[in-house]
Amino acid sequence: MEIVNCISTGYERLVSIFLKGKLVVCTVESYDKYLKEGCIDSSLIGVFKEPVNFRLKYAFINDKEFSNGFFQPIENSPSTILTGKVKFSENNEKVVISNDFLGELIIEFENSVCVKDNSLISIRGELQLEIQ
Repeated sequence: MEIVNCISTGYERLVSIFLKGKLVVCTVESYDKYLKEGCIDSSLIGVFKEPVNFRLKYAFINDKEFSNGFFQPIENSPSTILTGKVKFSENNEKVVISNDFLGELIIEFENSVCVKDNSLISIRGELQLEIQ
C-alpha cells in the first residue's frame, strides 16, 4: 500500500492511497501533531509495509444503494459504500465484516443495529485507515 497524498484537516489527515491498482481516499487520525488545515503532511507519504487496518466510521445500513463490493461515490472524499459479510458482532453498534477489496474491517454504526453473523450487508460511512 502506498500513500500518495496527505492533507491535514487539523488532527485528522485526508489521505489518498494506492491499493490493488485503485486510488482510495480515507482519513487517518494523527494526535501526535496538529497541522493547520490544508497543509500537506509529508511524514505520511510513502510506501507502508506495516500492518494497516481499515475502519468504517459513522456508518449506517445502506438499503437504497447496493454496491458491488467497494465504491467511493464522491471524488476526493472518504465517503464509502461497501458490501461485506458479517463475521461477528461485538455489540449493536460495532461489527466486523469481510470485504473482497479491503479484507476484514470494523464497522462503527451511528445507531444500534441488529445484524446476523454471516449475513451480507451494504453499508455507507467514512473510511478510516489505521496505521499500526
